[in-house]
Amino acid sequence: MLSNFEKRMEITDHMRMGDRILSEGDTEQSLKEYQKVISLSPHASPADRALFNIGLIYAHYENPHKDYGTSISFFKRMMDEFPKSHLVTEATVWIDVLQGAEKSKQFNLSLLNDKKKLEGKLEIFKEKDRINASNIFLNNGDISQSLAEYQKTVSKFPHDPPGDRALFNIALIYAHYDNPHKDYTTSISLFKRMIDEFPKSTLVEEAKVWIGVLQVIEKMKRVDIEIEKKKKELEK
Repeated sequence: MLSNFEKRMEITDHMRMGDRILSEGDTEQSLKEYQKVISLSPHASPADRALFNIGLIYAHYENPHKDYGTSISFFKRMMDEFPKSHLVTEATVWIDVLQGAEKSKQFNLSLLNDKKKLEGKLEIFKEKDRINASNIFLNNGDISQSLAEYQKTVSKFPHDPPGDRALFNIALIYAHYDNPHKDYTTSISLFKRMIDEFPKSTLVEEAKVWIGVLQVIEKMKRVDIEIEKKKKELEK
């Protein structure tokens, strides 16, 4: 039978081992060490940090078994079982960010599973007017020139069609993966500008959808950045 001191030493050893193994990139083995900590000390620290770290592991982009849903469940479990832990506030933030990422995944899956919706989106790029968005990428890939032409249209029709379409297409260009100067923040601001300046445009609802999607993508990028920061903190 282990004494309380020996048990505390064993718990501490497993916690340190989990941290060290995680810093070496072995997520599977570190999970086992953290689970041992939780088994030995289910209602006392450092089980709260073990649960928190497991949540981080399942959210990490380098984890081949990454699962935001599992990550969220461990953060929630930590908060439920250790409501006074100093990690509660941070876990709350992680839950909010990961839930946003989960919504983004669901949105993308719904688009992929509905071919007709995708084809409907593509029809937008098949219009035959001179601000046809598909020509941006088909015309020798000259993105800078196409931007200049759309800017002329916006200047010429600042409050009337086809100014709304030109502004919308500029926003699309800044969101396009082939654009070397791709900038989701700029794209979002341009979509918002189009909505503000052309509130009656038929493109308003679509612009709102784009804003929502791009904001989730930006949030996911921040998730990866925060996860990387957490990983570096664990390595210290």
